[in-house]
Amino acid sequence: AVRSRELLNMSSGSWMRPLALFASALPAAALLACVCIAVHYRGEGALATHCRNVNRLPSISAAVGQRSLEKRIWSVSIAVSCALRLLVAAAYRQEIAARLSATWRVSDSCGAASLIPGAHFGLGCLELASLLGLSVIASTDNYAVHRNCFITFLLSSFAYMLLHLWVASRIRSKFIAGTQRVLFTTRCFLAKLLLLSAYCASILLAVYFYARHQAYCEDMMYTYFAVAEYAVVYANILFHFTAYYDLGSLPICLVLTREFKLPSCKTASGPGNCRYWGFLRLSHSCQHQRRTGYDSLDFAAEQPASAVTHSIFVGL
Repeated sequence: AVRSRELLNMSSGSWMRPLALFASALPAAALLACVCIAVHYRGEGALATHCRNVNRLPSISAAVGQRSLEKRIWSVSIAVSCALRLLVAAAYRQEIAARLSATWRVSDSCGAASLIPGAHFGLGCLELASLLGLSVIASTDNYAVHRNCFITFLLSSFAYMLLHLWVASRIRSKFIAGTQRVLFTTRCFLAKLLLLSAYCASILLAVYFYARHQAYCEDMMYTYFAVAEYAVVYANILFHFTAYYDLGSLPICLVLTREFKLPSCKTASGPGNCRYWGFLRLSHSCQHQRRTGYDSLDFAAEQPASAVTHSIFVGL
């Protein structure tokens, strides 16, 4: 049996927009604050390069990873942003799965209608994990781990953006069942495409400026590299900020559930071996969550039946 108690009911669609806005504005403001603090309080120490040439701006690693204050600001902002963006990624998964299932007329449990939303969600989680890793672990703490997290972040974020745009191109005109709400508008799709182009161009420019700086030690070249680095970060932030428009009308409901072993539970292997599934549930209303209940849970995590488990369900 499953007993659930509603802790928080945010049924207004306006809640998703502040969530997406805060998840994007927090790291954007934190980076700006860290750069200003580094330039104002550390001056030449933050701007110094191995060439001792003219430089006006610190790199991101110099701005957020060399002093405890800036590092804490950046790490906390990224941690909070990643937690909020995880909810956004889960909401995208549910919305995309519903539309692809209706479009391709295949079961949610097999085929592309389940693989593509899962890949979209998985790439989003990989991007968040690598971003959190390179933010918490500075290059001065562990260079190898920081480098690997950085490479993983670049690759996973690029793959996520490509898949996101491909999905958007497939379902831009598809409505969710029972509503007239389009997930990806044409204007938002074009904005995403422009931001992906800016993201890729900024990465290429950053590589070019850094290579020239290393090879020739030209004045201001490291400044151009720093600007390109900032552009990479802000293009990524703005790309994810488009969730503000995609998911802005979704209601949010938080429900805490407690799952207990059924006394009469029996399986082929004997009594007491039944397993319950449950971790995160997304639905289009709190009423839908309470109606469908235990049998329709997805994002499942297998739990032994003998244990009492506590799960958070987030219904969108």
